[in-house]
Amino acid sequence: MDSALAFSAVLVQAGAGGSLLAAFLPFWRGIRRGFRTLLGFCCWILLFGGGWGARSGLGVAASLPPLLVASWFRGKELWGRAAMALSGGLGLLSLGLSRGALGLAVATAGAWVLGAVLDGLLLGHWYIFDRGAPVAPLQRTAEVLLGGVVVASLAAFAVRGKEVVEGLSPLLYVGAVRTWIALGLLAVVGLLALFIRALAREGSTRSATGFFYLALLLAFPAEFAAAVGFFAHRG
Repeated sequence: MDSALAFSAVLVQAGAGGSLLAAFLPFWRGIRRGFRTLLGFCCWILLFGGGWGARSGLGVAASLPPLLVASWFRGKELWGRAAMALSGGLGLLSLGLSRGALGLAVATAGAWVLGAVLDGLLLGHWYIFDRGAPVAPLQRTAEVLLGGVVVASLAAFAVRGKEVVEGLSPLLYVGAVRTWIALGLLAVVGLLALFIRALAREGSTRSATGFFYLALLLAFPAEFAAAVGFFAHRG
């Protein structure tokens, strides 16, 4: 068992989720191309670092499309969406391919939540520089985050009996405590998503970004607690 693999898996989930959601969320029209540069580089760092830490060639390969979006495809919607979707798919496969359908489902659920938090946080900061950008994408990201919380909660419950990693906090391997930690943190993230959605409707992007900060601080440990016993070993 290697706790570094679990940390790396969380990074890959964040990068893959950020890339995959960027392919389908309304980030390409009405928002300047500089945002795609920022998002592409962030996803590249997460995927490359996570893939390297997990010693996964497929995970490292998944980091290349976001780099292309950040450099060449940031102004080309079709190519950009395709590249980000490819990146997200490769990232998820690098985690779930050797762990079967359940592994792919758990990876997808975690990527859904972490990707929405990452994209929303970056988008919220982008409004500081581009005050004329439409607020609808931020509201849509909050709605996606809310849906991801439901799916990730189900995934956390599904892997509650998996082996845990010795050497980490004792709370992570005492009965089902780590599952309840994950579910509790995800519940708070879901509540924050409701606040963000309401604030985005009112056009209060700075307050919404502040709540995205809190969601980020809670979503990462929630996903680590949920999947630490599942991804802390090689498939």
